[in-house]
Amino acid sequence: MKRVICLLLISIFAFSMISCAEEEEVFDRPLDEAYEKDLTGLTFTWGSSWPKQLMPESGFSSAGDKTIKRVKDLKDKYGCDFTVEAWEDGSSKIIQTIAAGLPTIDILDSHSENGGIQCYKANLLYCLEDIPGINIEDEKWGTKAFLQYGRYDQRQYGFYQYAWEFPPELAGAMIFNNELLAVNGIANPHEYQEDGVWNWENFEKLLLEVQAASTTDMQLHPWISLESTRGDIHSFMYTNGLKTVVTQNGRNTFGYDCPEGVEVLDFLNKLWDSDLYNSGSAGQFTFDENVGILSGETYYATHFYDSINSGTDYAPYGDFEYGLIGYPYGPNGSPEDTSAFVHKGRRLNWVLAYSENSMEDLGLVLDFMFEPLDDSGGWKDWVGQSIFYHDKDLENYLYFLENANYNYSVELNAVINKVQDTLVKAIQGKSTPTQVFSEIREQVQSEIDKNITWDIEENN
Repeated sequence: MKRVICLLLISIFAFSMISCAEEEEVFDRPLDEAYEKDLTGLTFTWGSSWPKQLMPESGFSSAGDKTIKRVKDLKDKYGCDFTVEAWEDGSSKIIQTIAAGLPTIDILDSHSENGGIQCYKANLLYCLEDIPGINIEDEKWGTKAFLQYGRYDQRQYGFYQYAWEFPPELAGAMIFNNELLAVNGIANPHEYQEDGVWNWENFEKLLLEVQAASTTDMQLHPWISLESTRGDIHSFMYTNGLKTVVTQNGRNTFGYDCPEGVEVLDFLNKLWDSDLYNSGSAGQFTFDENVGILSGETYYATHFYDSINSGTDYAPYGDFEYGLIGYPYGPNGSPEDTSAFVHKGRRLNWVLAYSENSMEDLGLVLDFMFEPLDDSGGWKDWVGQSIFYHDKDLENYLYFLENANYNYSVELNAVINKVQDTLVKAIQGKSTPTQVFSEIREQVQSEIDKNITWDIEENN
């Protein structure tokens, strides 16, 4: 009997030890892997006027297939759906939908001036810093400098799919026909840049050399602007060491209205009068191949879509080698002042506070969706390997994004077009710098006082 009791006790003890071991093994298991949050039944919707660009059909492109796979991976992990829906580039449809008590989208892809600022003023947006799971310091949302046009009252609302394969877009870049310059014995702008002398003097010298190489059989255009000179104004102000708005004596003021700003207008007027500078089209650069330098938005140098209905006059469609560079710096500037700029007329993504989904779930899904699609390097590797001809082009592009200027066109929306159009008159010799600044000074200052209440210098 004692032996039976002993064996029974041993069995109970052994069973207890096994049970404890099993409990310890379960307890030590990484629970976050075993118990992902279940979002089954939920749908997250990204509204865009360019739905096929964000989520093309399967097989259309490598980048598109990667985004489609990301949606599948999201469903596999959390059980929820993610869709891209055709939506207007603006706020009206969102406001109408909410007013009717109907469910709306979760994310809006829209230009800052059309959707972002309007939704913000209607109190329809989540600030990104308030959404759990979103670390705005993570570059996958975009660099701090690049995102300036999605920052309202010093808080970040707009983000970009920066880790995906869509090259970001800025204004104020120069694209040059390297082959046209080389065949005429004209120095490549990259050479001036490498020597630290990509300045107004050498820029004018290059334009004069292109002009001198023009013949009756092949008329060359030294420099053509796609921005109708509007973007050139900002770029040359920045490269002469200026900012659109500056803080002086405790007050925010118009930064262009100074002797260095007059210097910019005089220089551009000199080039315009000498026929070294004109407005033109991308087709003249890409297909006519008779333009030395083209200035405009960076997407003319980076975008290459397979659709015949897209912008086929972009530089990648040309059959020649081209380069990308910032604007030359002026007497009051330096090589560090040659970056591009961002403005109200570019797209970002905005998270709707009237989403049917909770803020916590939105943060979880957004953080997962906008991670890099794979380890290929996203748009950086793509444009570096498949679009740009030289490492210097990619280096310049990355510099733009890390050091982007901002023309405060969101805050100065009521006057920015008048500012640009008025200053253009001085460039084209229809007025003097003194007259154009006098014409806009009071109105610009009024808008600065009304809309820019923080210390610019402290926050730059």
